[in-house]
Amino acid sequence: MELKKNVIRKGAAIFILAGVLAISGCSGVPVPNQEGEGTIHGQELQPEMDEKDKNNRSGSIENYPDTSGEGEEQEYILPGTIWAIAGMSAEEQLQSYKEENTDNNYFKNIEVNDEDALVLTMTEKQKELYKDKVKLIINENIEEAEKKEDIWIEISENYDEAGMVLGEKAGSAGFQVAYVKLATQVGIYQILNGCDPEDWGFHLTMERDGKIILDVDVPDDRWVLTNEDFGE
Repeated sequence: MELKKNVIRKGAAIFILAGVLAISGCSGVPVPNQEGEGTIHGQELQPEMDEKDKNNRSGSIENYPDTSGEGEEQEYILPGTIWAIAGMSAEEQLQSYKEENTDNNYFKNIEVNDEDALVLTMTEKQKELYKDKVKLIINENIEEAEKKEDIWIEISENYDEAGMVLGEKAGSAGFQVAYVKLATQVGIYQILNGCDPEDWGFHLTMERDGKIILDVDVPDDRWVLTNEDFGE
């Protein structure tokens, strides 16, 4: 199978990326029907965004009405396994979430529990609003990886399979940025879409010069890449 390509700037240091818990993933979580333009391990891939998506790609709260007082509230737990990939704690992420939650458009409440998980309290409308924003962020990150890092990414319709192809200019630093952005947002989307917080995850493969150099389950597999893997 042939995947699209992505983009990255060059990095010199050897780095280690590791998962924490053994997790099965949420391959059965439904998503809105889309017509794919290819497959990864038999899964439909996401098509290009339509014009409506492109016009609203920022997902900014200015595009939507106030939803803070509508509907029954429910908690959604974003576990530490997501933030560990980004090398940060839920406490550190909390401030960012508060800054973007102007007038409670996205969340009724945001807090960190005793297990270093971020707990989002939302109405159904707020959840759908934020889930749409996360989906747009994922699409933006895929485009950014291609344009800035020479890394091409394709992801399955239900977000349980992802493939990366490194271009000639792709490097270790750019890959790390693209990987962190993809993994964290996919985890958030899966949980908002009904996945149990302990079961989020996806299968990731990465190819360079026609050779598979990474074939892992995120976030459960431990793995190491060196500069040599990137031709640096």
